[in-house]
Amino acid sequence: MRCLFAILIALMSLPTQAGEIGDMAKETSESPTADLFVKFPADPRFNFGITEIGIECTACFGTCPVFTFIAKSDGTVRYVGTRNVDYLGVRTGKIALWRFNWLAKFIWETDYKDFHRAYTIPVTDHPTVYTMVVMNGQRKIVSNYGEAGPATLWAIERLINDLKAHVDWDE
Repeated sequence: MRCLFAILIALMSLPTQAGEIGDMAKETSESPTADLFVKFPADPRFNFGITEIGIECTACFGTCPVFTFIAKSDGTVRYVGTRNVDYLGVRTGKIALWRFNWLAKFIWETDYKDFHRAYTIPVTDHPTVYTMVVMNGQRKIVSNYGEAGPATLWAIERLINDLKAHVDWDE
């Protein structure tokens, strides 16, 4: 039993491997205004001021998919598959603007801006899911370890992830 406890303590101290969005979250988490948005340019025409939407899933000790997916309000997308995904490497493509705008509307209506910066549970071997939204020129990143966040955050994660199925990938 002491051996199992020692293994659990060791696993809890392992660093989380973050990618692009996770690295941005770390940069803003040092700031005393970390729960506020970071300024970036925006175009608020038909997307409620949302110009970028992204998701990043980190590794676990099993076969969790590890990838980054970012969609922009002009319909362009960028995907980086790292591990346990159908496509490894970098891909670019386009989605229909109405798909982006529909998701932007959902994100706006669910008050993404009011989510906490991070949600976590005291367990090991879960991936961290980072979501990122640039709204009205300000970037917000939410970290969700072990699906500890609210149900609306879970829904946003699934909807962003589902956008990948509707991409017209470049060759």
